[in-house]
Amino acid sequence: SLSTNKAVFQVGAAAVSVGQVFTFFGTIVAVVVFLYLLSRTMTGRALRAMAQGPVVARLLGIPPVKMGLISYGIAGFLGGITSIFFAMALGSASSTLGNALGLKVIATALFAGIGNLAGGMICGLILGVVECIAIGYLPGHWSDAIAFSMIMVAVFIKPKGLFGAQA
Repeated sequence: SLSTNKAVFQVGAAAVSVGQVFTFFGTIVAVVVFLYLLSRTMTGRALRAMAQGPVVARLLGIPPVKMGLISYGIAGFLGGITSIFFAMALGSASSTLGNALGLKVIATALFAGIGNLAGGMICGLILGVVECIAIGYLPGHWSDAIAFSMIMVAVFIKPKGLFGAQA
């Protein structure tokens, strides 16, 4: 059996596990496939058309119910992949694993701007780095407070998010 907690390499106190390596490369593959699906396929173009203007998309012959089902299916599939990668990176899973993560996803979407995929990825990385620095250098559990404070300040300054809302 493959243990996901086994260290692949270690530098000082920092160790990278097999699960973290799979998570990193798997996430890259999932993001590339998702962006390819959205930008280069007819289904992706139809999904984007529905997001930009459902009435016009219906007039062009795009079936809204079918696109809604496809978008829910894609979201569920990506949510499942995310939970598998998250459990592999942590080395364990629980029924409450996604609660805090779901809240952070919504907060990151507000931070970047609703519907802005590239901005969401950049803001997710920014928040992840800030949280890791807070966990590593500050006493106690300040990482969530710092991350949500950054989001609050950013939304007060730019209500549509750092990168602006997109459909």
